Amino acid sequence: MAEHRRLVVSAAVALAFVAVFGGVYCAGWLRGSAWLDHRSHFKVLPTERLEYTATSWLGEAGTATVDVSPLEEHPDGSGTYRIIYTLGTSKKVSAIYVMKGQISATIDAKTLLPLEVEEKMRTGLAVKADDKHVKLVYDRAANVVKYYKRRRDDEEGTLSYKRSRPIPPDSHHFTSLLYFIRFMEFKPGRAVSVLMSDRKRDVTIKTEVLREREYDSPDGTKRAALVLQTVTDFGKEDIKGSTFTIWLDKKERYPVRVIAKLKWGTARLKLVKRTVGAKPEPETRPDDEGPDDGPAPAGEQNTEAQ
Repeated sequence: MAEHRRLVVSAAVALAFVAVFGGVYCAGWLRGSAWLDHRSHFKVLPTERLEYTATSWLGEAGTATVDVSPLEEHPDGSGTYRIIYTLGTSKKVSAIYVMKGQISATIDAKTLLPLEVEEKMRTGLAVKADDKHVKLVYDRAANVVKYYKRRRDDEEGTLSYKRSRPIPPDSHHFTSLLYFIRFMEFKPGRAVSVLMSDRKRDVTIKTEVLREREYDSPDGTKRAALVLQTVTDFGKEDIKGSTFTIWLDKKERYPVRVIAKLKWGTARLKLVKRTVGAKPEPETRPDDEGPDDGPAPAGEQNTEAQ
């Protein structure tokens, strides 16, 4: 049983890193965000792609890719971006536990608050993996989040309304934070926090900025990174007592490393490629073919925060 749980956590690293974004990317500035005109501040780069590999004590665990779309138009006429997370466990891990699919977040182009988050994932033990299709709709006028889910017996994938609940006005979903933090000021020794809301609860996640470090970027150059660490007890069985250390590129604020210290060992996520101008991957159904094993992380010095 203990070994099985170790394998499950290892397989979950590719998805867990997305949740890490929610844990470390925002500061207390969030609460005052509605007062500002954001258009001249955010460094949103349409068609930017970030590619990561996940590893653990068992070796290669999977891959994760984050794409941002060109500017799109919301039905109400406002501008939006879509951020698409494409996740997949490696062949080795998928032989035991499968996690593959996409999470797509539609965010307001001005405030970068989430408007919709749709998840199409296949997860579970390889012999009985389950397809999951759910959607959250954030009604910003009413400060309510609505939850939709596909019925198991619905082969056409129709989403049915399940429930709604009130949320704070400026709360985020963990998928909406990737570009939100890029102009913010982080300094070593400073504690920051962010409020996030999903279908079940609101949670404030706190993070400390530890230090500045040099790292080897995927293009071979030396760049500076800010090292952040979560100090929140997330309260869930599988990650209770865990800590997440994130390295952000100091200049452009995209994540270059994630180090998750869990009850069963340490798992890592590493940026292996960043491009601007790549065409986003098409959205897939949970039963589509998952990615093969990703490239092994290149060797480099100072691979962990001390």
